[in-house]
Amino acid sequence: MLDKTHILSHAKSAVDQAASSLTEMHARLQSAELTRLHRLIVEETLHDLSRRHEILVNLYEGMLDVPTQELPTHWRRFFVCYDEYLEAVRDAKRRLVREANSFESKT
Repeated sequence: MLDKTHILSHAKSAVDQAASSLTEMHARLQSAELTRLHRLIVEETLHDLSRRHEILVNLYEGMLDVPTQELPTHWRRFFVCYDEYLEAVRDAKRRLVREANSFESKT
């Protein structure tokens, strides 16, 4: 059986890490010199990540009150969502680099 405190600790850490990465990416957007089109692309990407983070937060909060016997099902949902979030972050970072390189090559 899963230790609920341990699982919730891992989930909370994942949610906090996701929030931290979003904050970092938003800060990079603010300091980046991008064209209007590139900025819109990056903002759209960050909006998608923010939406995914909200889903993670909701899944985490849902785990707080579930009976221990239901935790494995909720944990799996959370873990899959977090894995998808991480993949989206990797894609977003590649997109940010690509957009920045594209801008630099045009100037």
